[in-house]
Amino acid sequence: FIDVPQDQAHTFLAQSGLMNNDEKPDRTHNQTWLVRGGSFVCAIGCKMAIKSADQMDGDKSIGQVTHDEAIYARPMKLQGASQLESTLQISIIRKDGQVIQGWTMEKVTKSLPAGLWGEYNSSTDPLKSGNNINGLLSSSGGTINLLAGVRLTAPPPHMSNDPYPVFNILDAELQALTAEKPFPESEGSNKNWDPAEPLETTQQWEIVRGKWAVPDWDQGEGKVQEEFVSGWTAALGWDTGLSQWA
Repeated sequence: FIDVPQDQAHTFLAQSGLMNNDEKPDRTHNQTWLVRGGSFVCAIGCKMAIKSADQMDGDKSIGQVTHDEAIYARPMKLQGASQLESTLQISIIRKDGQVIQGWTMEKVTKSLPAGLWGEYNSSTDPLKSGNNINGLLSSSGGTINLLAGVRLTAPPPHMSNDPYPVFNILDAELQALTAEKPFPESEGSNKNWDPAEPLETTQQWEIVRGKWAVPDWDQGEGKVQEEFVSGWTAALGWDTGLSQWA
């Protein structure tokens, strides 16, 4: 938004995305805008009513908004088919001359005085049919809703031209093996490491009973069983469990 004509009947207002200079926050009149493209919204206001607004690419319209309400000029005694035709033409161009397309344009309407923009009616003209005091003092019909500007929203962002193609991260971690010899065939475990076959329940009981009666580490003293039971009794606190209640 540079080189905006200063003698035209338009106002420019940034509604979103305007960036300020942190080192110099004060702004001057008609200062060049620095904006954030992804959220930029601006409004162009007209100091007179318009019938339509067009985004232009040279002589071709690439976007248009219109308003159904007719525009007259009561002081000029316009009525019927004699309407005012006013069109706002907007061109958004880069420094290199390329037209920027994709802007969203919305109409902005305002309530304008009907005494200026309303249709002329000779029956209510005080100069021709009395003073029309009732119409002059009436509060109804004093304004008319007309198109007075547009709101422009910057084009939505697009995907960057990423030179890297989409890839699978799992496949990217794979490494090619260039060895000429393949892996050897897998072999089963040695049977010598297999556990012994379980005994019958009766045989298991007899073996445990025999080991308890004559332990391998008894060394002929015969106190292994007593020490074993006493150790578990002391460890679990069974020897003091009843004494504290006595």
